[in-house]
This record gives sequence, C-alpha cells and structure tokens, in this order.
Amino acid sequence: MNKQIKNKVFITSAYACPLRVLDASKLRNYFSLNNFEIVESYSLADYYLFISCSVTLPIVESELVTIKELSKSSCELIVMGCLPGANEDDLKKVFGGKYVSTKNIEDVDKLFPNFWIKYRDVPETYKYDFGDYILGGKSRDSFIYLILKYGFSAAGSFLKLSGISIIAK
Repeated sequence: MNKQIKNKVFITSAYACPLRVLDASKLRNYFSLNNFEIVESYSLADYYLFISCSVTLPIVESELVTIKELSKSSCELIVMGCLPGANEDDLKKVFGGKYVSTKNIEDVDKLFPNFWIKYRDVPETYKYDFGDYILGGKSRDSFIYLILKYGFSAAGSFLKLSGISIIAK
C-alpha cells in the first residue's frame, strides 16, 4: 500500500485577538479536514499561516518586523488576518509572499485549489485558545462580548470580579 505523505502546517494568531483566534481554530479544522498535519512549530512545517493583527500602530510595526523575520524560514509563510487588508502597502514593503485579508478569508481556497473541503463548508468553531488556556461555555461568550463592546481591560476585570476560572489544557 502506498502511504501518502501529509503536508504539515503551523498556524498561529498574533496577540491573541479573539476574532483571529477563532480564524486560527477554523483554519486548523480546514487543514485537518484536507489531510494536513497540524504541527507545533514552524520549523516542522511546510506552510506557516501567520494570522496578523493591526489594531494599533505599535502592533502593526511589531507584526511587520516579525513577518520579515519569519519570511526567512524554510517553510512557506502565508500572512493572513487584518494586516493584509488594513496595511497592505506596508506589508508589501517587507513581504513578497502570499497573503489573505480577514474580509476575504475564503480566498484561502485559491491558495490551496486541490482541497476538496472548502473553507466556507468548515463548521464555525467556538474554541477560544489563549496560549495554554481555554475559556468555555457561558463565561467564554460573556468574555468575548465584553472585549468586543468595552475592550480587553473590561473583560479582564470581568474575569477577576466574577471568579470565572480559566482552566489549563
């Protein structure tokens, strides 16, 4: 029997932005469903999906430095997230590779035309993964609502005041 060698992908989201974390989670499912192996380091990957953030100028500047460094790695870097849409000209100055903006996230299918399961057909995910922690259930929904409406500081205060525990994986 002929064993097919799986391509490997490393997917990470910058600054634990809740919306980009959701994108990363759905993208992991997308690649897994299309027979890719999800690896824990870009040094093991054939592809590195770096999901960027552009919420503030210091973050944009930091992301651009990171992208410039990551583009030197042996795997193929694909920049996704907000940066390609909000700061495309700045991105092009430091990176000549492939990118997909958040507003056009389904364009990832164009980069992987042989995938039989398309991005739009992958179920939405509701797993919020902040490094070594996962928020789940109603606390997760309340936390995300507060971030979206009032910002990160209000959400952090909410966690502290409500006694919601964050459990390690």
